[in-house]
Amino acid sequence: MLLRAGRANRVAAACVGQLPRASYYCLPKPGLSFTSPRHYSKTPPFQYAFQDKPLIKSEVTAEMQPGQYTTAFALFEGLWEAGITTCFVNVGSDHPSIIEAIIKGKRERPSNWPQFVTCPSEMTAISMADGYARITGKPQAVIVHVDVGTQAMAHGVHNASVGRVPVFIFAGLCPYTESGELTGSRTEYMHWLQEAPDQKAIVRQYCRYVGEVHVGLNVKETVGRALQFASSAPKGPVYIAGAREVMAQAIEPYSISQEKWVPIGPSALPDDAVQTITQALVGAERPLVIAGYSGRDRRTPELLVQLADKIPGLRVHDTGGSDMCFPFTHPASLGCRLGYDESTSDADVVLMLDCDVPWIPARNPPRKDAKFYHIDVDPLNQQIPVSFFPAHGRWKSECYTALKQMLRYLDSEFSTELQSPKYATRKEALIVQHNERLDKLDKLPRLGDNDTLDGHNIGRLLKECLPDDTTFVVEAVTCGHLIEDQIQPTRPGSWINCGGTGIGWSNGAALGVRMALSDEKFPGIVCQVVGDGSFMCASPSSAVWVSYKHEIPILTVVLNNGGWNAPRNSTQLVYPDGLNKGATDDELNISFEPSPNYSKLAEAAAAEAGWLKGMRGKTVKEMRGQLVEALKHVQSGRGAVVEALMENPRRHLLDTQKQNATSKSPSRQNVNLILIDPSNLQRGFTNPAPKTESARSALNSFTCTLCNKSYSRHPEYEAHIGSYDHQHRKRLQDLKQLSRDPNAAERARKAEKKADAEAGLKKLGTTAAGGSNNNNNNNNDNDAAAVRSSTGGGGGFKKGGFKSSFTSVKGGAPAAPAGGRKNVLGDDEDEDAGFGETEKKTSSTAAPALTAPSGSTHRAGDVESDTDDDYGYQNDGDGAYYDPSKPTGCNASCPSLVPA
Repeated sequence: MLLRAGRANRVAAACVGQLPRASYYCLPKPGLSFTSPRHYSKTPPFQYAFQDKPLIKSEVTAEMQPGQYTTAFALFEGLWEAGITTCFVNVGSDHPSIIEAIIKGKRERPSNWPQFVTCPSEMTAISMADGYARITGKPQAVIVHVDVGTQAMAHGVHNASVGRVPVFIFAGLCPYTESGELTGSRTEYMHWLQEAPDQKAIVRQYCRYVGEVHVGLNVKETVGRALQFASSAPKGPVYIAGAREVMAQAIEPYSISQEKWVPIGPSALPDDAVQTITQALVGAERPLVIAGYSGRDRRTPELLVQLADKIPGLRVHDTGGSDMCFPFTHPASLGCRLGYDESTSDADVVLMLDCDVPWIPARNPPRKDAKFYHIDVDPLNQQIPVSFFPAHGRWKSECYTALKQMLRYLDSEFSTELQSPKYATRKEALIVQHNERLDKLDKLPRLGDNDTLDGHNIGRLLKECLPDDTTFVVEAVTCGHLIEDQIQPTRPGSWINCGGTGIGWSNGAALGVRMALSDEKFPGIVCQVVGDGSFMCASPSSAVWVSYKHEIPILTVVLNNGGWNAPRNSTQLVYPDGLNKGATDDELNISFEPSPNYSKLAEAAAAEAGWLKGMRGKTVKEMRGQLVEALKHVQSGRGAVVEALMENPRRHLLDTQKQNATSKSPSRQNVNLILIDPSNLQRGFTNPAPKTESARSALNSFTCTLCNKSYSRHPEYEAHIGSYDHQHRKRLQDLKQLSRDPNAAERARKAEKKADAEAGLKKLGTTAAGGSNNNNNNNNDNDAAAVRSSTGGGGGFKKGGFKSSFTSVKGGAPAAPAGGRKNVLGDDEDEDAGFGETEKKTSSTAAPALTAPSGSTHRAGDVESDTDDDYGYQNDGDGAYYDPSKPTGCNASCPSLVPA
């Protein structure tokens, strides 16, 4: 059909190039001037590319003339015309024409061409675009290569999608042709390996739009449509792909009118919805507004403040924390908690604004009689399959527009009613409650010079040491709300958090925020606050190198708490009394100890020594001084990293263990340090670490010297002693000791008996079955005989061992072998003389013995066991141990042993 269409209609033959993977079958022969339906009348007779011999590599290369206007050039030209000023690139083998176009634009039109930022990591690239858009609200471009580059930025695509951030992504596709049929055909080994069955499917469920450049003639239209989706609410990432042949296609220059490719405008509430919501808030006893992304529009917080002022008693809770939605110091503010705040449990009317998760039903469910109203650009949460939050009314509207409508209605209908004493009383009560909350937060930080660092005092130090125009880019995860409680942001745009859950966002996002603020001539600095886990996951060397390469100074504060806190908290919420309760961080696989030196890592990533200054501190005094020094460094146009070694019981214990190990053993090889969490339970905000020296010393009340683990409670210590980990280490220790000294076990038994004797311990006698009871409790020898009789069988307890599990106990208790135990060590005779005599006395009271063929003395009714007493009995009095020189149990009178 394609051949027939090509012969019948040359215009159809040109348009068929829009079909992917079949486009080259009906294309005009390379080298001819026929390029589009617009030039049909000027073209020579049509020829097919496959009518002549296939083009060889040299001929294909000659087709692409330097400086040609190609699809790739038109792509970047279209991005510039649409308002995109920066491209964050990570190029690859699918980008030859992309690279040519970048060079052409830089040389020919440097002032009307996007800025290109080379990013060694794709995560850095997309996070920088994310951060840039968080300030400007406009998308920027990310260029990655084929399927591998697409997958490498997966965290960032998730963050942009969930966080409603517009980003334009372009990725190359593997060439469709193999033998040099077109410019851009396959030329390298990896072109076969990188072709995915459906590359666009990798990101399709996260993107607002996914498309492909099939032909160069409409590349700008493809760009325009993608940007419409990216910039229309709910905003998000878009993904465009293009193969090498298509991007290398030479076309005639053209342009489109960008005024015709604008995003969807904001929508307003219907009049009846404005009346319903406003009347419900005014008439409520405990009204509550829950905000999520509403602060993304910098105009919205001011309108929300006006609403709270006009309706006294109205409270505002930020459940997303991704933007500053409401000033922290306003009396109506409840601060920020991710979906969890007790205010939802007593509110009778709840208004949700651009909110994904207003509450967590399993933890803080709302009142059953409450009224719920939801205003959002995506009120159904179409990207979230399970989202069952109730609402008596949902409207798809922009929050800024909706709040303006509600304020106008308030002024016209309720201005007199809201001045009544009832509302004045509510306002006063709300102010009192808010001041009490601020007083409690003010007392949490410990600010003594020698106090260790935690989330509270780190947040306070940041507020005290940094200027008011600082923009905080925060990815502190479990410490995030502690930091915000102390920083208490009030300026719209001053607090930016990751909108999604893909950790590793802030390293690149902080750079993008700084670039956008510089473009908008904002003077303040950017402070990145990031946990050690997030810092590690974000390719820090890539971000620091980009910072140095493009001179983007930021202040980074790394919260080093020794690992991930979130998995422990999540496990405790599901299994509060589970195995995790006494587990160490190593057992949970969340420990980063021994801790890397993040400040030195950052210094190493900056190519020029001294451009980035790295510091570490573990006390309030140290960090206060370092923040002041870092601020000066950043204000001079260079980067700084301050690593806060947070208070951590594990780190305190590690120092103690190192000291003990050094004093006991001169060799470091014999020190086996196991990092633990002596608090045994909850870390972070759930169960704060001990604050006093006595509480810290209590952590070492019960210590296992074998595993170097300490516990504050005896039941937890006993649980550890019975754990598989301890038992396994004990077995390994015994095996190692046995390999070095085969007699170690016997020596340990003798030492134990000697210690018992010195302590005055007595062995209690029991009645042997078939024998007499020994009533002389004052005679240690008789006590020992009774114990041996009772453990032998009939009179007391059955012996353990494999064979005894299958053998019934019959008859009386067996006596010990004559002569007692053999001293296999050949020493310590004097120490053990008393014990040997005791055994000899015991043997005189034993039951009658039967003579075995081997000469060993066994008694009737013996209990079969695999203990030492059952092997190697000899009637020569040498003891109960096997002698390899007498393999059959022969005695000294055997003819085979008598010298000839």
